[in-house]
Amino acid sequence: MVKDIFGRDRFHCNSRGCSCGEFQSEAQRDLAKAEEDGTSMEEMESRYHSMTCQAKSVYQLTCICGHDANDHSQIEKVEAGLEPGEGESDGIFLEDAGVWTVLQVLLRKDGPDPRNLQIKRPKKAPKRLHCTARRWRGPMGGLWAELDPGHHSAGWVLLEGAPVELKLDGPLLQRASDG
Repeated sequence: MVKDIFGRDRFHCNSRGCSCGEFQSEAQRDLAKAEEDGTSMEEMESRYHSMTCQAKSVYQLTCICGHDANDHSQIEKVEAGLEPGEGESDGIFLEDAGVWTVLQVLLRKDGPDPRNLQIKRPKKAPKRLHCTARRWRGPMGGLWAELDPGHHSAGWVLLEGAPVELKLDGPLLQRASDG
């Protein structure tokens, strides 16, 4: 674990197929190269100070796999083994795993981190969504379920509590009947 320029913890890489968690600093690499090339420190500092905060974060924290800080989870991977109702770190808790069907619309977040701010509304939703027992209650009250990686790509789907601007009431998904 390392901290980005904003002081947020960064853990494993979220990029599909990458399990890297080893970090390096592009800035440190560039400083070493500048010493070899004879580039002045004033020039290096000038480049750094002209960057946005976001660019500085990426520049200071890069995974050895080449993905930047934005691709790294802000929550630690949690080991399985808890019973439903027991808590995990970062507000993740367990309920019963199951299959869900879409009632209104499908809203999903890609990747293993439910705190990912980007919410997608796929044009085509699968008829059945297989979810693990992991749940997360977002800061606006939405209840999210983790998609089962044995059936879907990594991600989370919103069960209830759609953003107000969508003007949707009630649950978005319902537990599928066994029939």
